Amino acid sequence: YALGENVGVGYDPETLDRAFWESPSHQANVVGNYNYAGVGVVIRDDGAMYVTVIFMRGPEGLPANAPGESAGAGYTFPPGSDRVGLHNGARGTWTLDGGPSGFYYGVPSDVPVTCDWDGDGDTTVGLYRSTSGYLYLRNTNSFGVADIAIFYGIPEDMPLCGDWDGDGLETIGIFRPSAATFYLRNSNSLGFADTEFRFGRTGDIPLAGDWFGNGHDSVAVYRPSTGMLYLADGRNGLGNVMALPRTDFLPSDQLIVGDWDADGTDTLGYHRPSTGEFRLLFDHQPDPETVTMSFGPTGLTAVAGDWS
Repeated sequence: YALGENVGVGYDPETLDRAFWESPSHQANVVGNYNYAGVGVVIRDDGAMYVTVIFMRGPEGLPANAPGESAGAGYTFPPGSDRVGLHNGARGTWTLDGGPSGFYYGVPSDVPVTCDWDGDGDTTVGLYRSTSGYLYLRNTNSFGVADIAIFYGIPEDMPLCGDWDGDGLETIGIFRPSAATFYLRNSNSLGFADTEFRFGRTGDIPLAGDWFGNGHDSVAVYRPSTGMLYLADGRNGLGNVMALPRTDFLPSDQLIVGDWDADGTDTLGYHRPSTGEFRLLFDHQPDPETVTMSFGPTGLTAVAGDWS
């Protein structure tokens, strides 16, 4: 077994490649006795590329993706269902259960937000940069630059996304805690909110999903201080609200939303960062049917989507 590492910074791949070859110590890693290599890249806003190449000699047949179990308790995700994923904010990497893993996208402190930004049926990654209020959305789950980069919101806002008007396209939204107000937009473009309404209060966790199988998404809030969940059913608005007690979440749990059984209705799940455990709920009742699974390392941020 052996490990080697090349680290460099530049503004184009050709310059970095030449620098590695012209450095005796870096070249020794490139031509060394290794049988695995991994590449990580972070690109700053000014275009500077930070590249790390890890070389390893190890046993043959190791998987390319990070280790993780695809399900627990014998559950098999049906076609078209949502799956879990993890975002490593410190490194800017993504690991998606049933989808691509180990690719870089983003910088530290970016908030992950995943949706079907172009309406092709696949959930892809996005980032909200809270320091600037910018959204960086990508239409494939791979390393690259944003396909859509727009300003929407202010630094305090919390991002979410959904098909607010039922047209098959999932679009951006924000929850502004200081005003307890949602601002929803029906296209992934720069502009004012198409719909805004007050719902919830400061300290609530905003969520979005098709809670009742209506063919459109609507918002929800979870109130950690009381353990109450409030689900709205409105198209492009609030509509009726269902209030449900949820006593199974810990303050540190990360809530996610998905259609885990492909029945057209979204339900909650949660990720416990301290253990790496996911628990997926299959209805809105206080004691729902659940599946528990482990996936990936501990301490990361959970996401969900149909990555296929």
